[in-house]
Amino acid sequence: MIKPLILIVDDDEIIRSSVIHILGEKYDFIEADDFESGIRAYSGNDISLSILDIEFEKSKNGIDLLKEIKKADSQAHVIMLSSFTDIGRAITSMKNGASDYIPKTSESIEQELGFRIEQILERDMESRALRSSANFQCENNMLVFGSDKLKTIFEEIKSVGNIRILIEGETGTGKTPVAIYANSVLSEKGKRPFVSINCAGLTKERFQDQMFGHKKGAYTGSVNDIPGLVELAKGGDLFLDEIGDLAPDCQAELLTFLDNGEFRRLGDPVTRRSDCRIIAATNVNLKERVQEGRFRKDLYSRLQQCRIYIPPLRERKEDIRPVMEHYIRFYCGYPKPYREGIYDLYHGFDWEEGNVRELRDAVHYMCQKARNSDVIELEHVNSNYSPGYASEKSVNEAVSDGQIVLKDLGDRVRENGFENYMSLVEREVLLKLCADQKSSRSLAGSINISSATLHRKLRKHNIRILKI
Repeated sequence: MIKPLILIVDDDEIIRSSVIHILGEKYDFIEADDFESGIRAYSGNDISLSILDIEFEKSKNGIDLLKEIKKADSQAHVIMLSSFTDIGRAITSMKNGASDYIPKTSESIEQELGFRIEQILERDMESRALRSSANFQCENNMLVFGSDKLKTIFEEIKSVGNIRILIEGETGTGKTPVAIYANSVLSEKGKRPFVSINCAGLTKERFQDQMFGHKKGAYTGSVNDIPGLVELAKGGDLFLDEIGDLAPDCQAELLTFLDNGEFRRLGDPVTRRSDCRIIAATNVNLKERVQEGRFRKDLYSRLQQCRIYIPPLRERKEDIRPVMEHYIRFYCGYPKPYREGIYDLYHGFDWEEGNVRELRDAVHYMCQKARNSDVIELEHVNSNYSPGYASEKSVNEAVSDGQIVLKDLGDRVRENGFENYMSLVEREVLLKLCADQKSSRSLAGSINISSATLHRKLRKHNIRILKI
């Protein structure tokens, strides 16, 4: 795994060595001892974070270097070190874009530097991961598509400008890439901030800390002032994924911020402001959650200044070929030829569980199987998407009175392939369960899954229950 590369600029070799020793083996390092060598090192390398001394003896100081780094990349992460505990220097550093300011005492460096770097890079990694994942489904921040439905979505995003967006759609339809696209259309040279948080499972305290940050001493272990995501996203976009799973008390905190853009860090009486735009995404029906009392109606209203619904892949099958060919080119490194029957298989599949993400994974599997072949053949397709390869009889024999018989299971799995075998087992189990139920609702309750999940599975296996 490639380690983050940290630039250390200090004219004291002992300090540079001490910092490297303290940070250990988690990072790679490049060193410089003055302004000029620092600029060269930053320009010639992919730096994840810079640690700058404020005072240099023989050249421009660290503030000058900070300004040059931020001029080159406004999103660059920079921590300033100083031999003096001077609030004026700290303020100057932060005004010029520094992520933090730490005194050069051994205690401060040992206790705070490593922790602060982890905090900065952890948040940066999530944003980078989002942008990287978008590259699987995007070209130049554009989703791969062939349908008018998606074209209309992109045109609407371009036209609405800088207003809140609520993106709805099933898992795997491309909500995150659409959010990144919405960020990119307002971003000059990719400089508009884009940060994110997954709302599922957050407690009120965790949500407050992540969103609004905290002041040093706010709670045990808070050894430094930490800005929240709304500050990091200032002037850009904050992406709230899985907003439908946000806890009720967290919904109240978010609503307050949306009303006036004001917030306070935990433990800090100072009121701050952020003009970040909120882009939210959900794979659940928020209207239903509002009716059930699980999501605030006023919050739902504020989030959907622009509501975007991404239809599932089964409703825009004209996108299957361009998406498939994009991933073939991505995973093979060139547009490798394929048998037309492969497209026919994929076009006939409903993709109800994973949509575009599932199609991506299916193509990845297929390309791996075909890596030593000149042409992608039908035999390279995962048998889960090619029913003709499986023996349903072997599965029927393996299901008896609702129990899967384990005798000779290994042979059956090897014969049919694991994914295909499990899909057929699921079908037979559902058929057995459906025979004992009067409605899909009662069946969903009896096996402890949601009605929506059950309906998707029934459609996938072409199973019908007479009473719904």
